[in-house]
Amino acid sequence: MGDAVAVLAPTMLISRLSDVRSESLLQTQLLLEDSTIQPSEPWNTWQPWFREAGVEWHSSLQKLQFSDSSLTLTACAEGLGLCIGRYSIARRLLQDRKVQAIMPWRSHEFAYYLVSHPAEVENPRVMAFKQWLSEEIRNFQMP
Repeated sequence: MGDAVAVLAPTMLISRLSDVRSESLLQTQLLLEDSTIQPSEPWNTWQPWFREAGVEWHSSLQKLQFSDSSLTLTACAEGLGLCIGRYSIARRLLQDRKVQAIMPWRSHEFAYYLVSHPAEVENPRVMAFKQWLSEEIRNFQMP
C-alpha cells in the first residue's frame, strides 16, 4: 500500500486567519517536525515544500521538534502549527476536519507490506488476516 505526504495545517488556525495562502502560512506559522526523519526522505523535510511554494527557506524559522510523527500530527491538530503529515497517519484527522492539506499531496517513497514466514502463508489465520487487511485497504482512499 502506498502513501502520500502534504503540509497540513490545523483547521482552527485556517478558520481564524485572513491570509491562508500556503506561502503566507509557511512564513508565519510555527513549523512542527518529526526529529526522526532522515534527510534521505525528501518530502518529509521542509525545504522542498518551501521551494515548491516559491518561499525562501530561512534556517531561523521557528521550528518545534517531536520524537514521533504521530505526536507531530497531534500537535498540529491541536493548533500548534504546521506539519508535514503522511496520509496514512493523518487520515482520521483529515476526515474529522481537524487538519487540512494546504499544499498538494505528494507520493511518498515508502510503502506498507504484509509479510509472513513462508511456512505460514497457507495458515488459515494468516489468510483471514490478509483478506481482512485487503478489504480495509480498498476502503483507504489516497488523495
